[in-house]
Amino acid sequence: MKTNLSGMRKNKMLALIELRERIGPQIWLEGPKTVVLDISGVELFWRFPLLSGREKMRIGFADITARPELGTVLLSFSPDGVWDEKEVVAKASEAARKLRSGIDPATVTFVAYSYPRVAVRFPDPKGDLHVDAFSLASVATGGFGGHGAPLFSALWSPLAATPFTERYRNRYMQRLKDLSGIHAMQQARPGREPEPAAKTTYKTIPHFPYHKVITCVWCVPACIQMILSYYRYEYDQISLAETLGLGTAEDPRILPCSRREFKVVKSVGKMSNNALDVEMSACNYQFVFEFPPEIESSRPVVAFTGQHAVVVIGYSTTPVYGQDSIIGFHLFDPDPQGSKGYSQWITWVPDAFRLAFFTQLRQVGLSLNVGVT
Repeated sequence: MKTNLSGMRKNKMLALIELRERIGPQIWLEGPKTVVLDISGVELFWRFPLLSGREKMRIGFADITARPELGTVLLSFSPDGVWDEKEVVAKASEAARKLRSGIDPATVTFVAYSYPRVAVRFPDPKGDLHVDAFSLASVATGGFGGHGAPLFSALWSPLAATPFTERYRNRYMQRLKDLSGIHAMQQARPGREPEPAAKTTYKTIPHFPYHKVITCVWCVPACIQMILSYYRYEYDQISLAETLGLGTAEDPRILPCSRREFKVVKSVGKMSNNALDVEMSACNYQFVFEFPPEIESSRPVVAFTGQHAVVVIGYSTTPVYGQDSIIGFHLFDPDPQGSKGYSQWITWVPDAFRLAFFTQLRQVGLSLNVGVT
């Protein structure tokens, strides 16, 4: 598949304007890109190394959209994420060979199988094999998984037709126009930073505790551990996994989708001595409206993205002239991607999250040093 180079260069240039507004002026997008496809096979976004400072030290990565249906130019960025394409392919190939024989790493592609999750896809006449780029777990495509657990297909496309599609295309075109205007002013007045046409505002829960997974499939226990730690309840993942019925560290199990998610509600209530009230919601089209008030109230949210779980700890709003605002969310991902952990700002797209768990203190008078910045 041939990349639209002119479109990529333009979007990269305009995304850099937005990144410098969000992070700082000494930010760069340089180095080899990774092309990430939609499950339909079209290019979805381009992942570039994120550099910082005069020395241009690599600090993370940024995803630049290739499709107007996504409604924005800068799709996501991780200021502390680790991404090395060759290393990812090597590790995924090793994991794939253990799952299936005859795997050829020379024919792999990268696929956003459950945005923002990325998998390495290995073509196979028996059916393509998808291996998550970070956890190295096999992506569910139906049938039955380990221990006979029924699995739904975790493959979904953010390009699927939704009531938002035309609105998102219009917003994308306006965002291009806004950022192009800023670029034109920068070129006309070199050395001076013009006032951005639309300032992005941020709200984040500060000092939020981060915990990595200790097995490749324990993202749910790790997210619950973060939530409980935030509310001053300290548990290890092994005990949390035991409560959820997810096996041991030597024989870990994934939380079967559409089967036992309710156990999250019961487990958090039990581990907090019923001090935390937990509510599960599957109204995913409402999440873009429901998450911001939770963050404003210093209440983090556990969200399921297909086969994976993350904690939402912040949100951002970018006005777009004459169009819907661009809403982004700050995620803490429990997958072990670098020594500093893994945080990522993503743009909300329809169906980005499948389920959400909202927590609220039942008891009054607990002294918690929390707030929103």
